[in-house]
Amino acid sequence: LEPLSAALDEAARITIRGRNFAPTGSSLVCEFGSLRALVPAEFVAPDAVVCAAPLTKRPQTVSVRVATDGATFSDSTAQFTFYDPLRPPAIVSVTPQAAPKGSGRTRVTVVATNVRPSAGLACTF
Repeated sequence: LEPLSAALDEAARITIRGRNFAPTGSSLVCEFGSLRALVPAEFVAPDAVVCAAPLTKRPQTVSVRVATDGATFSDSTAQFTFYDPLRPPAIVSVTPQAAPKGSGRTRVTVVATNVRPSAGLACTF
């Protein structure tokens, strides 16, 4: 999937890479998960289609799938994130909340909303 994210007010065109895509006209569609949005897909090659991301009003991450017949969607999905560039990310939870002193490299999971996926994501403690 490229790009992996878009601002809420951005009209993003997303390239989805996979296998066995076919130029099936109006039956070639992309589904944007919890948005329940079906949008037309543009056939590029047997391994790529392009879709316009639907607009949404709230930051969220949705699964993206493709159908060549308008109804039977791929089993595999990719994740696409909508974020609000005018608001900072908000931390929902941190696990674990503590680690033994001197334990060193404890893996920490941070769940947050409104986070734009990027290679530069980092936590500072």
